[in-house]
Amino acid sequence: MILHHIGIVVDKLDEAIPLFEIWMGARRVGGVVTDETQGANIQLFLMNNDTLLEVIEAIPGTESPLHATGEYHLCFTVPNIDAEMQRMSSMGAIVNRGETNATLFDNRRLSFLATHSGQLIELLEDPNMPVQ
Repeated sequence: MILHHIGIVVDKLDEAIPLFEIWMGARRVGGVVTDETQGANIQLFLMNNDTLLEVIEAIPGTESPLHATGEYHLCFTVPNIDAEMQRMSSMGAIVNRGETNATLFDNRRLSFLATHSGQLIELLEDPNMPVQ
């Protein structure tokens, strides 16, 4: 597993963008992407040239699986999402949201799990990643 990004849910993306750019010195990576499968508008930021932040708002007026504002998740890249979901489930993680595709990340497979202590983990599959 390799940390891919940190995701943060906000109420209004257009109000949050200046916070990340001006207050935190982050720079935008591309523009806002609408991901209908997740019911979200997403803006990526790069901090310190190596930390990727995913700032997320629920698409206004739609049913979204997103949690409340301020919720965060850690996303890890894995070579085989099925194997990693099984491994994490065997340790007590609960599948929070079944597998879907990530519009923002080349339609790669992703899934969300909640750990036994409540942390939200996103798994993003990269089949080209070497198995460790």
